Amino acid sequence: MPKKQLSWDDIFATTPLSEPLTTYKDNIKAIFDLIGTSLGAIERKEKSTRKLLEDMSGFVEELANDTIPNFTGMRDEQTRFLHEIREAKKRLAPEMSEESLIQFETMTEKANNLRKDIQNSIRSAKRDYKKYSLRCTELAQRLESHQLERQLLRPMSFVYLVTVWDAFIFDTARKILHVHPNLISDSTSKTEVSKSDLWSLNGANGLHDYLIEIEIRNLDSERKKLIDCFKDYWGIDWEQSQVSLNDIKEIRARRDIWVHNRGIVNQQYLSMAGDDTALKRRQLAEITDAYLFGSLAKLTKLAIYIHKVAHEKHYSKIESQQ
Repeated sequence: MPKKQLSWDDIFATTPLSEPLTTYKDNIKAIFDLIGTSLGAIERKEKSTRKLLEDMSGFVEELANDTIPNFTGMRDEQTRFLHEIREAKKRLAPEMSEESLIQFETMTEKANNLRKDIQNSIRSAKRDYKKYSLRCTELAQRLESHQLERQLLRPMSFVYLVTVWDAFIFDTARKILHVHPNLISDSTSKTEVSKSDLWSLNGANGLHDYLIEIEIRNLDSERKKLIDCFKDYWGIDWEQSQVSLNDIKEIRARRDIWVHNRGIVNQQYLSMAGDDTALKRRQLAEITDAYLFGSLAKLTKLAIYIHKVAHEKHYSKIESQQ
């Protein structure tokens, strides 16, 4: 019997599905549904453009190799015929009757008109050749744009994937801080708050939410502190997920250079990714299918692990109080 295809529900079956993992799951599913839909649309456009280009190129080749030379041969033949008529008329004119001269004139006029028609056909064919050659160039450029769409789809999807993962991490931190706020409540560090911010807070809950958001911004600016916070304060050791933290750092670093440096490796990337990266300065950090789906697997495995431990140690306390 054929193996059952793994579904999104199967992937997330190992942990209770609640927020923020539910939103993460829905978002990454939407990303890869969009990739599939977009790739299908690009492939259809490529197929249509390629077929049109093949047909147009065949027509242009026929004009260049058959139609125009054929017309040119007919024109040259008429030119020779006209020359022969005129030469014959010069030789025979003294001996020809008026009726014969009229016939010669009629024959010359018809040959001349035919040559003009053929010449017009040549001009028309050459105009068509130029027009359809330009059209072929446009179609070739359109094919390149379709290929560029395909190339950009991966890094765009990758950037959004990492953004969705970041959102999951910080939503997780928010949720835990609402349950175990000791990271804030036991802190003696000072925070500046404007009068207008204080005025807009609505009681204690508003103040708590405000302080949590300040803490989230601090964690966002210091990634090592974020990872240490999950481990030291909340008992969630990312390394226990069996996902390499160096891989996660590299994924975040690659995301940053695609957002800020068109995917070109810079010193910031090298500093963030560390010695494990094989990429060099000024090299393009490609987003291949293998890298994209590999990043999805690593980020999702880590997200599921974090959520599972957070549920056991923190979220279950919320549920028991409800």
